[in-house]
Amino acid sequence: MGLIEFLLLATVAYLVWRISDQLPDLLFRISEIQRDVADIRKRLIDVEASAKPARKKPAKKSAAAIKGAANKSAAKAKDATDADKTTD
Repeated sequence: MGLIEFLLLATVAYLVWRISDQLPDLLFRISEIQRDVADIRKRLIDVEASAKPARKKPAKKSAAAIKGAANKSAAKAKDATDADKTTD
């Protein structure tokens, strides 16, 4: 039983040593992949921004323009009710 446990422990130690030996290279490769992905996202955002037409904000209406529009709709409503009264 002691020999099997020793071989198992030696195998685990060897695997840990191999993984830790490759760890710096693995971390470097992961950071390069992350940098490439960030560049691709930035390019996609730039392409989407240039493809979309610029949206203009609607012009703000002055109080006089709003009041004038309200008066016009009130006049139309009054004309419509007057027309209904004359047809009766």
